[in-house]
Amino acid sequence: MPRSLYGRAALILIVPIVTIQLVVSVVFIQRYYEAVTQQMTQNVVRELSYLKKQIDAAPDVAAASRMIAPLQEPLAMKLILPAPDQGQERRGFGDLSGRAMIETLREGVSGIKAVDLLDNE
Repeated sequence: MPRSLYGRAALILIVPIVTIQLVVSVVFIQRYYEAVTQQMTQNVVRELSYLKKQIDAAPDVAAASRMIAPLQEPLAMKLILPAPDQGQERRGFGDLSGRAMIETLREGVSGIKAVDLLDNE
């Protein structure tokens, strides 16, 4: 604690202002990233819904694989049929947009078992 009156007055004025600026900045950045992530994830939801319709329309797994094979490269997605065992839901500790992405995917595509945002394979 400063001993002079000037130092104490400066602390009384500066500390609350800096604290408020930090809180407002963090809240703004988090909401901004969530909004952008929701908009971008909506595009992925449309693509996944289309692929899901194609797979559901196929009579068997082999036919579904043949139907979606030409779509994988343009959509930059790697699909494995039949699906491997259910993974676990994971996201990074500092991932600001991961929660919004998982919520949007769960709302938009039925049948999602887990969303893994840590694995880049």
